[in-house]
Amino acid sequence: MNSGGRWPSFTWQLIIAMAVGTVIGLILGPRGAPIGEIGRLIILAVKTFATPLLFFSILHAVMTTRIEGRHARRMLFVSFVNATIALAIGLTLSNVFRVGDRLAPLFASAAGTATATVAPAPKIEFGRFLQTFVPTSIVQPFVENIAVTVILLALLLGFALRSLKPDASLTSLIRC
Repeated sequence: MNSGGRWPSFTWQLIIAMAVGTVIGLILGPRGAPIGEIGRLIILAVKTFATPLLFFSILHAVMTTRIEGRHARRMLFVSFVNATIALAIGLTLSNVFRVGDRLAPLFASAAGTATATVAPAPKIEFGRFLQTFVPTSIVQPFVENIAVTVILLALLLGFALRSLKPDASLTSLIRC
């Protein structure tokens, strides 16, 4: 329970909602499809607002956070160690369990192709890969919900705005 004592915590609310949804889905079966459509619309609305919220939260953090030299180095070091550990765990799990090898025949049979031959994976071209992060317009990453590009735009704009020095002539224009 939360501090007010009236509602369960958000975690319990989610668990209760999933349990109720499962029971209703089992009871109604295919007749419950309209309820699924309501859920799909809610998820679509959340995705609609998530990208701009991500942009503005990163922009605000970059513009207002004050990090000094020693702390910045420490933060970068911790981030590097965190990313290295995450990468090591991901690579270890993918190489130990090799889920892709087990799923390839399943996907091939679902597609109606022979399972004996598995096509080699296409090579990744680094230049083409980088092009996916460069939008053709400012609004494209927001329209297509491309989170990586939105993050890069927020960081670039945040650092650009942060580097601007306060100017008395501009301040008087803003206050009008």
